[in-house]
Amino acid sequence: MTLLAVGARALVVLGPGADAVVLADDRGQATGARLAADIEVEVLAWQPRGRAGARYRVRGPDGVEGWVDGAALRARPVEKAPPRVTRLPSAGTPPAGLLTARPRRGSR
Repeated sequence: MTLLAVGARALVVLGPGADAVVLADDRGQATGARLAADIEVEVLAWQPRGRAGARYRVRGPDGVEGWVDGAALRARPVEKAPPRVTRLPSAGTPPAGLLTARPRRGSR
């Protein structure tokens, strides 16, 4: 069971033989609005339902909102930032911004 946070993005997953996920109203009644597979939605709220898992209020890309069973959603893959490469200074060259000690001349 995947738990999704409010504000998270998720993808719609269809059950076997389904051609869309039907959205429900606050009472659990079908609204007639449907979401196709792999549509990205925003999680607006969630409700735990014990062993039945959570249900989520989602908003689709066209602004349609409604409740869906948690099994109809999967977390959107996290996009990883490319690794940051830092060049090391060559031998004998101090890093930028590093103060170096200079010998004092003529002082005792």
